[in-house]
Amino acid sequence: MERLAIASWNLHRGRGRDGQVDPGRIHAALETGLLPHRPYIVALQEADDESPRQAGVLDAPPERP
Repeated sequence: MERLAIASWNLHRGRGRDGQVDPGRIHAALETGLLPHRPYIVALQEADDESPRQAGVLDAPPERP
């Protein structure tokens, strides 16, 4: 039997617990916390551009050190 994995992640409008918006940190958290589970479908919540505050936050690829 094949397994279908679905994951949901709330980005909280791109803002971390420290109040900073860091697309690279969001990418790293998804990569280490979510992708190892190999979900077939990923639903990102609060990743929209309806509010000017976070519009475009996830448009640019993250910078790698």
